[in-house]
Amino acid sequence: MVAVEVMVLRPPKQTGRAKTGPWPVLAIVLDEPNELIEPRVRPLFALLDQPTRADRITVVAGRSGWSALGTGSLLQLAVHATAPVRFDLHIILPTQPVLGFTDLLAGGPTIALTNRGHAGRLAAQRVPVRDALAELVLLGDSPSTDLSALVGVS
Repeated sequence: MVAVEVMVLRPPKQTGRAKTGPWPVLAIVLDEPNELIEPRVRPLFALLDQPTRADRITVVAGRSGWSALGTGSLLQLAVHATAPVRFDLHIILPTQPVLGFTDLLAGGPTIALTNRGHAGRLAAQRVPVRDALAELVLLGDSPSTDLSALVGVS
């Protein structure tokens, strides 16, 4: 799957670049699924399709890891989720947009997945923190590879 956008989410009152709790969140935006989507990815989109409720934050358990592809102009995030649903996903994204978030990379950001519909709501207006988290599926682990090292950030 190819990421269509990468967003950095921070609560409005967070100052500085330090990691505080789950913040900042690196949200990887995926295209809406179609009839050709692989069955092993469908459970993720089923989670994203559930009605959004501010009291429901979805965190998936499993493993994830970054890798560089080819000459390093592309990154891949591999996600193997085991609970509350199982899915396997390999997301390809260009390295260039991620380089804009170099301050975030060294701190090991929380990674989240979302779709265009949820991302559009987050980008269109100021959203309360709880509402923003309800629009995402958070990965419960930190990806296994240091992303800053992959993109050449020190």
